[in-house]
Amino acid sequence: MSGVNAGQLAKLAEYPFVVVSWIDDAGYPISVAADFQTDTIRGSVALRAPQGEAVAIPTDRQLSVLGSHIRPKPGEGYDERRYLQLWGRAVAGGDAQHLTFTPNRAWGWDETERCPSSSTRSAQFRSRAATWHSSPPRRGG
Repeated sequence: MSGVNAGQLAKLAEYPFVVVSWIDDAGYPISVAADFQTDTIRGSVALRAPQGEAVAIPTDRQLSVLGSHIRPKPGEGYDERRYLQLWGRAVAGGDAQHLTFTPNRAWGWDETERCPSSSTRSAQFRSRAATWHSSPPRRGG
């Protein structure tokens, strides 16, 4: 298996599509959305190649494969924020429409795993705010 574990690939599989990015020959970043399927046994991701030569996913350079999600909450902001980014290379797949991406690095963030719930954060903020307002800062010596 690659430098990415099966759990990370399983998390990637939760996203409906990925964004594949790379630096083109002129030094500009290119990004395309792609359908995909993970293979936790082989440690790889099958990418469906987008149509068009201009957005053909290259096999001769590093790629970033990104899955992300955010949900807007009108009047409040956002929640359900999470992403997983993989880096590696792709090779031609079994047919012209697919590539096999093998990641060697991964990182990401999921607010449900790293942060207390929004109601807990709100309660913590109110508690701190009450403390800040009940004891004004001292001036002088």
